[in-house]
Amino acid sequence: MENSWAILLLSGLIYFIIRRRLGFKKKMLPGMSNSGRAYLEKRIKFYQKLNKTEKKEFEDRVIHFINTTQITGYGDLDVTFTDQLLVGISAIIPIFRFKKWKYDFLHEVILYPKAVEGKGIYEGSYVNGLVGSGPMEGRMILAKDALYHAYSNNTDRKNVGIHEFAHIIDKQDGVIDGVPSVLLDEVEIGPWLELVRSKSKEIENKEAKINDYALTNDAEFFAVVTEYFFEHPEMMVKKHPDLYKALEEIYS
Repeated sequence: MENSWAILLLSGLIYFIIRRRLGFKKKMLPGMSNSGRAYLEKRIKFYQKLNKTEKKEFEDRVIHFINTTQITGYGDLDVTFTDQLLVGISAIIPIFRFKKWKYDFLHEVILYPKAVEGKGIYEGSYVNGLVGSGPMEGRMILAKDALYHAYSNNTDRKNVGIHEFAHIIDKQDGVIDGVPSVLLDEVEIGPWLELVRSKSKEIENKEAKINDYALTNDAEFFAVVTEYFFEHPEMMVKKHPDLYKALEEIYS
């Protein structure tokens, strides 16, 4: 989620980031460990559906992401291998079909222990994920507890990690606006926006069981339906075949 209050919220991280940078030394992982592979087999539905060759590719790309992206814990939060693994999984799932994909607008993921208290128009709410802007450009915040919950419940159609990486995918054309131009041909943009409008109307009228956070704006619509698409595709293809077809074309 990208918010107008992001600079206020994230400016307090600057000292923390500088301090971490000065003493940070990246430990490179040689490959997926047996424990990591076992976790994937047990917990990650997307991985379970892949064939043997695809599983190896998925593992390698997750490790590559972990090795090339700084993943840090805020304050005294220690980052475990499982923390890194879940961030990497969230990054690779939506772009797995794109062999040469690079997240050009991201170089650091900062884990908070739990949700961040909202400010401004989000006063009274809690934020589980955030894509930084301004002085925090290139950084993402994820709440660790929400990240873990995403992979312990495979049927609630919610996944904060995939949601935030959908924003990064959206931003590959330079702006987070709900139109991932790098994944859509020019002639497909109009039909996609029309689908956004029609589905938003269904959500407003309580005709579609899609998280109503999608009504915030087009960018949040794209992120919400992306997490639904990867979290519970069987349900989406049954309940929203038109939306499923559109997202399948975008992500394949």
